[in-house]
Amino acid sequence: MNASRTAKLEVWYDSWCPLCQQIHKRLLKLDWFKSLQFVSIREPELITKLGQYGVTIEEVEKELHVRWIASNSIQSGIHAVTSISKLVVPLWPLYPLLALLAKTAAGKKLYNWIAGGRMIIPVGHCTDGFCPLNKK
Repeated sequence: MNASRTAKLEVWYDSWCPLCQQIHKRLLKLDWFKSLQFVSIREPELITKLGQYGVTIEEVEKELHVRWIASNSIQSGIHAVTSISKLVVPLWPLYPLLALLAKTAAGKKLYNWIAGGRMIIPVGHCTDGFCPLNKK
């Protein structure tokens, strides 16, 4: 989970979610300056550190979270997407719209609608009849 020297933003994504995996792969290609560092929310090292960031596993399972590496500032949902668009050059044209949406209820609604389409597939991640997704 060590930050690379150029990474400014740590992106916590769900490696059990096919949609999240696709977005992760696309962002890797678009991140020309290596400003993003990706960490799966399924990594035990991150899970043990969530408390020090004031975040629960339930919150990171519900919506995207990012951590600004220099300040340890955490953002989630539409605000996290806006932060990513601020650093990834091909996404710069979207930044003003996302920043505006992030200041309104419409941004949260749009984010929740998109995030609501996620499917979590823990294939190969459940052991001994226990699946962490069934803990609720």
